[in-house]
Amino acid sequence: MLILRQNTVCQLIYVVALYSISVVMTTCHSNGGQTEQSVLPRTIPTTIVHLANMKIGWCLASPTFAEPTLTTVDRVDCEMPHLVEVFALVDRQETMTAPYPGTTAVQEFLRDTCDQAYEEQFQVASIDHGLGIAILAPPTESFWLQSDGMIRCGVFPLTLKAEAGPFLKCYQSET
Repeated sequence: MLILRQNTVCQLIYVVALYSISVVMTTCHSNGGQTEQSVLPRTIPTTIVHLANMKIGWCLASPTFAEPTLTTVDRVDCEMPHLVEVFALVDRQETMTAPYPGTTAVQEFLRDTCDQAYEEQFQVASIDHGLGIAILAPPTESFWLQSDGMIRCGVFPLTLKAEAGPFLKCYQSET
């Protein structure tokens, strides 16, 4: 399950629909911002990967959000249009040895972990970069008890438009 740090159902449904609609091409500016260049319809070639195999810097097309048992996502080359970029793998194995605290508590734990990872890496909150946090882990008991303890964190543009080119690259010099 991909948990987005956006609270409206309409935006979540819109994100799911982005997979085959349109793409916004962007460029980085010296001040770290991005500018919209054009909207292009495009078929996005993807590779299906298991959540446990994701690495920092990988980009994801438009993953399925509704499945609490989601185990795979569609990886895409970062130069292709994508919605999510993986920016952190946070080891929380010690914390996750405690008994399963319930879905709501796990969701909060995952959000807090990824928010903190972003702020440590970029010295600002993700929203200051126009990005939302995407937690690439299901808040299920099986994940809690059987996972490798790695929490995979991603970001997505708050515009909810798929973008070509690594959008986190714009902020790398700020660290």
